[in-house]
Amino acid sequence: MALLAIIITLRVHEHKPLPHWPYGISINALLAIFTVVLKASAGLTLAQSISHLKWMSLSRPRSLRSFQYHDDASRGPWGSVQLLWHNKGRDISSLGALVTILVLLLDPFSQQIVQFYSCSQISVELVATIPRAQYYVNSGLVLQDEATRPAGVEDDVDSAPIILDEVPGTERAKSGPRLGIHNAANAPIFGVDVLEPPISCPTGNCTFRNPYDSLAFCSKCQDRSQNLITRRWTDIVAGGEVYNMVNATLPIEMSPYKFDFAQNQNVSLERYDGDVSDIVFAAKTNIDGFTGMIRYNRPKGEFVAYTCSIYPCLKTFTAEMEGGELKETVVSEHEAFDLERPNSVGDFEGAYSAADLECLNQAQRDQLKLLGYRWNTTARFIPYRVSVMSGTKEVPWFSPDNYCEDTLSPCGTDTPALPTTSTNITDVPAHCIYTMNQDAQLSLWTYLFHKFNSTLDDLENADVSLHQDHLLALYLAGSGNGSLSEISSLFSNISHSLTTYIRRNGYEPLQDPAFGEVSVATTCVRVQWAWVGYAGMTTLLLLVFFIAIVVHSRAGQDEPHHDFKSSALTLLYHGLDRESLDQAVGKSNREEDLHGMAKGVMVKLVDTEQGWKLRIVEPGEAKGP
Repeated sequence: MALLAIIITLRVHEHKPLPHWPYGISINALLAIFTVVLKASAGLTLAQSISHLKWMSLSRPRSLRSFQYHDDASRGPWGSVQLLWHNKGRDISSLGALVTILVLLLDPFSQQIVQFYSCSQISVELVATIPRAQYYVNSGLVLQDEATRPAGVEDDVDSAPIILDEVPGTERAKSGPRLGIHNAANAPIFGVDVLEPPISCPTGNCTFRNPYDSLAFCSKCQDRSQNLITRRWTDIVAGGEVYNMVNATLPIEMSPYKFDFAQNQNVSLERYDGDVSDIVFAAKTNIDGFTGMIRYNRPKGEFVAYTCSIYPCLKTFTAEMEGGELKETVVSEHEAFDLERPNSVGDFEGAYSAADLECLNQAQRDQLKLLGYRWNTTARFIPYRVSVMSGTKEVPWFSPDNYCEDTLSPCGTDTPALPTTSTNITDVPAHCIYTMNQDAQLSLWTYLFHKFNSTLDDLENADVSLHQDHLLALYLAGSGNGSLSEISSLFSNISHSLTTYIRRNGYEPLQDPAFGEVSVATTCVRVQWAWVGYAGMTTLLLLVFFIAIVVHSRAGQDEPHHDFKSSALTLLYHGLDRESLDQAVGKSNREEDLHGMAKGVMVKLVDTEQGWKLRIVEPGEAKGP
């Protein structure tokens, strides 16, 4: 039972934090207690069994010295060593002597069973958090030109967001992002370290095992070289000089947005044809957020073209922090918004919204289908016609698109597609809706429109002229070779930086961060099972010895049976008979002499008129050792 208790204790605590028990009892102390119990029970069994064999062996003549060796072996390890040496392993008592020696080593070896190592465990008291944006309503400034700007309005991108309508008959209002998102867009362009989300991890070691979602910006780039329209011609200038010219034009994609002003949606690069210094790079961002770029590679004399876009989306993340270093992974990206049709949420505002289908129960999903929403079986998010841009988590304010007040009169069949009524405006709970203000996107696109809209010249003694920093950074992205992967990486970094910014600046009253587990440094238990095996082997040998004793006792003892063991009373009552005493009495008063004489004295346990007695037999009668 003691060995079983040791094994159970070790199994329960293996690779787990060191237990804290009452009164400061340690796991080693508990193992020591079990070991003492094991030793005590083994010692008692061995002492009684070897003593029993001491008397059993006298069923035939034995030397008194052999009798003494058995008696000494029943009293401790040194006697067991002497018995092993005397018997040379010739009878079963040798096994008992061996087990007695093995039991002696249980104590020191039990101290080797448990080792300790540094580990971590999940705290039940601490919680890690990382921000996620579910509602982003910060927009850029949209202001008139200087001549038409209303009195008292400053064109300061760090001011509170102000959305102003156009003044009839004037140019369209200017638009630009707030200073924070302006810096977020610039950081990866100019190689500045991008800020990480402000994770709260008290110990510096945290894990966010459950994926979490956030409003984000995504990016796409593609090679459009096959769409280039190239034209070559000869230009004769005054004085008769002839120049070979080439023009490459790339049409840039447009979205179905309908604006009241037109923009040239092509990017062109016109230069001298051949390996001469001239324009080598041209880029333009249209009002729909698509950036087109053409690169002329010298001396090959070839054009390459790409288009890239940055757009609102949803991203799913997992994260872990180890040693204070955050590693966040994008699990998936979701183009969840209907960018062609923003929700109308005010006189001058629009918003993009999406509903999280995994957040809804079956009844809520069925209700969406009744309203006309459709999605495939793999969809996670769908565009949703209701936005949430203000209020609190307890009392959110829903802003529906195509609203029909059915409490006043029935909604007619002329209601636009996917109407929202007062009875179904809250079918999707606020915590299942993701909303981004449309102006946050438009102001970013306008910013890129002004920054990525120029050309770069190749000079004789320099790589590129430095008159346009943003375009230069785009031209030199990565290794400066202008490959699609390098351009894609730059735009991906921009979208990542923008995502981090909006996660830092989401609308706090309506959203919660993602929650994770905090790992706390502690000490864990490692089990050295080889040393447990030693205890198990010793116990097994003890069991074999005990069974052998039982079998031997039942098979070899004459009638009447006796159960003589280690008691001194046995020797006092059943010692030498009278005749033997007459021969041996007073032979010496020194123990050393008695040991020497005992070697030549052969005795046998016999049944006499006085009971069972030891009788000295002549050497000729003795057949035993």
